[in-house]
Formats: sequence, C-alpha cells, structure tokens
Amino acid sequence: MQSLRTRLQLLFALAHRDYVVQFAGAGLGIGWLFIQYLFQIALFYLIFGVVLGGGVDDSLGVESKRLTGPGFLNYLLGAMTLWLPLSEMILRSGSILSENRSLIRRTPGAMDAMSWIPLAQACFHFTILSTPAYLVAWLSDPAGGLHFLFPLAYVSGLLFLLICFPLCLYLQRISVLLKDLSPILRLGLQILFWSTPMVYVVMNPDVLTIMSFNPLFCMVDVQRYLTYGMPLQSHAFLPGLLILVPLSLIAGMLSRIRLKEVCADFL
Repeated sequence: MQSLRTRLQLLFALAHRDYVVQFAGAGLGIGWLFIQYLFQIALFYLIFGVVLGGGVDDSLGVESKRLTGPGFLNYLLGAMTLWLPLSEMILRSGSILSENRSLIRRTPGAMDAMSWIPLAQACFHFTILSTPAYLVAWLSDPAGGLHFLFPLAYVSGLLFLLICFPLCLYLQRISVLLKDLSPILRLGLQILFWSTPMVYVVMNPDVLTIMSFNPLFCMVDVQRYLTYGMPLQSHAFLPGLLILVPLSLIAGMLSRIRLKEVCADFL
C-alpha cells in the first residue's frame, strides 16, 4: 500500500512537472490546452455544421449527409471528446521518455512513472471535456439530447484509453531508440482523423463496412450511441476493436518484456 501511494505521488509530481515544462506553468498549460481544444471544435462546427451544413452530396457514388445545429454539435462532441485526449496521449508518447533522459537517469522509478503520464493526462482531459459535452447535450434538448446510458459513455471512454495505452507504451520504447517519433505520429494522426467520420457523416453501407475495420471509428461510434443514443453505424461485431485489442496486448507485452531493458540501456 505504501509502495502504491509512493508511486502515485511520484506520478502526480512528474505529471505536474510535465505541464510546467511544456507550458511554463501547470495552470497555464491546462488552460492553454483546452483553449486549443475549444478552438478546434468551434472551427469544425463552423465549417462543417454551418458553412457546409445541410444538403446531400451524391458525388463519387458516396452519399454524404451533414447535420446542422445542435444535432451536429452533439455528433461532433461525441467524437472529439475522445479523439482529442487520445491523440494527445499518442503524440506525447512519441517523445516523453527521450525528452526526460536526465531526469530518468537520476530519479529511481522515474521511467515507469513517466510512462504513465500520457495516460493520466488523457484520462484527466477526457473527464474535463466530457462534463461540458454532457451539459451541452442536456441543454440543447432536455427531453432527449442526452441518452440515459451516458454514464456508461464516460466509463467506455476511459476503457478505450486503457485499451490503447499498451500501444503507447510500445511507442515510448521505440521513440527512445529512434530519438523522436513526433513528426511521424503527427502525420499518422492526421490520416487517422480524416479517415474516420468525426466531422462528416457517411451513409453508404459499403463504405461503412470498410470503415468498421478502423478501431477509432468503432470507438467513436460506441461513444455517440451511449452519450446521445445515435444509431450505430459501424458493423455490429465492431471488427476494428476486435483487431485493436490483441494488437495492443501484444505491443504491451513486447514493451514490457523485450524493449524495456533495451530502452533503459539507451537512456
């Protein structure tokens, strides 16, 4: 019990330090981060919900319909509340160990604690983002904007972050060997974002079947259903998640068994 408390205290101290180092202050860092989140959400709402909202586009054989008003805002928030913390966790995992080499060398247990910082920050950011998202849904339509299963949406969001965390551990170890994965991860995250229906709606069944193999689409789809009661668009078996879970477990095992010692030697 004492060991667990010591580890949690070290994790909290290092997470606080990480905010300070990145943003010249923990409070300033958190505030600036959420200003960025708010700007992204507002920009996507303005472009896809207002400027390009409404109408049906049958070009290229893909029927794409965009929502407007509170319906689109809920649709957007259902995705962004998970995507923003998740993408931040993945991106931070690509550089956190290599950026803190000196601290890890002189602090016992720092490498293990530092590895958990992206997950701790992602869970915290998800919690802060979810609260106003639930409030917006309830205020936009008190009768049915917020689904009665929305508490499960919070639990499932944390679960999805935990499922992705072993992959992030693997990225952390690899980033030490390759110095910095941030440029590659930024490109990969952009591809993942635009290949997932987060700011647009795809109605074509064939396209949705293909997209169901995208784990992020399955996660976002479940979040929208649990939070707002929106119909599931992905395949009922959620093949993307069925692929992600074993891959994540294998990556986690590799990062703990083989790569951990190699990573420690490089640090």
